Amino acid sequence: MVFYSSLFFSAANKKLNVEIGGRTNKHSRYGNNATYTFNPSFSINKNFRVFGSIASGFKAPTIYQLFDAFSGNKDLKPEKSVNYEAGIQQLHEKISSRLVYFHRDIKNGIDYNYVTIQYFNFVKQTVNGFELEVTAQPAQSLTITANYTLISGDEQTQSRKDFNDTSYNYLLRRPKNVFNFNIGYQATPSLYVSISGKTVNKRQDVGGYQQDDVLLDGYFLLNAYAEYKLKDHIKFFVDAQNLTNKKFFDIRGYNAIPFMINGGITFNW
Repeated sequence: MVFYSSLFFSAANKKLNVEIGGRTNKHSRYGNNATYTFNPSFSINKNFRVFGSIASGFKAPTIYQLFDAFSGNKDLKPEKSVNYEAGIQQLHEKISSRLVYFHRDIKNGIDYNYVTIQYFNFVKQTVNGFELEVTAQPAQSLTITANYTLISGDEQTQSRKDFNDTSYNYLLRRPKNVFNFNIGYQATPSLYVSISGKTVNKRQDVGGYQQDDVLLDGYFLLNAYAEYKLKDHIKFFVDAQNLTNKKFFDIRGYNAIPFMINGGITFNW
């Protein structure tokens, strides 16, 4: 059973906006658990705005994680978290940007243990990072967007190699640096083309049963897209992914997409 409420108000000539929310989860196994959100923002002028956020979270284990005959753990605790964000946003006709700092604390996070072959609660995970987003329109028909994310973190948990408690100063499968961009051009009222790219830093993944974690290589992907509108009801499109046919892994042992191209026709009436 879930109860939720929220409150929104603005003040100071509508420059200050505040949203406050609360949620109560009544769980048959874990009892009552309350979460909250607090989201203030302040418009400095028409071009700049500062904002922040504090939010808590509650996540109960799934039935599978609790009762699966092979890997279930009936002693699992619910995952709880607190998230903090602070940032500044800039708006302009030609260019806009957004810079955000975030901090996240997770307690009793639910993970899979490759030593005991069972779900378990890790003690604590801490995540810090920055996100930068930029959108530019140097010409009416040309739009450029880019975003960069920097993440650092540590995790106090049981070792994935043995039964001892340990600390990891990285986040599993989470790269420290990620960069994305997209350049779109409206060549004619009917023809739109774009090119996009993604750079992912090196990151760690599980090495296997009672093995050290392994380092996955970073990679760069290049993609392209085009569409042509025929009148108002028909659109032709083609989408090409991984143009350089880069071999990469997001999860150890599982190949991701090779060079792939698809196209089609969309009808709207």
